[in-house]
Amino acid sequence: MAIIEAMRCGVPVLSPNCPLRPAEIISDGVDGRLVPVGDRHAVARALEDLIEDPAQRGTWAAQPGPPPLTAPPRALMGCGRPHEVQQSRQKPPT
Repeated sequence: MAIIEAMRCGVPVLSPNCPLRPAEIISDGVDGRLVPVGDRHAVARALEDLIEDPAQRGTWAAQPGPPPLTAPPRALMGCGRPHEVQQSRQKPPT
């Protein structure tokens, strides 16, 4: 969800290409950058590239991002209602 939110807000996205499949959202080099999982040098190079190339940052930030979700995020993620999550975080009375 964070990748989608960042893209919709015009933030350049850098993500590890992990089993959660960010490659289904990010087109590497087109609207963001995917790096190998655990490769800190690849992350550093990608960040350096973004810092040194404002035109690339602008290009990625100008991409429209993925289309809006057609189902509520909780249905996609299997999460409870917001008030249920909040209640589960509260400490029991002493």
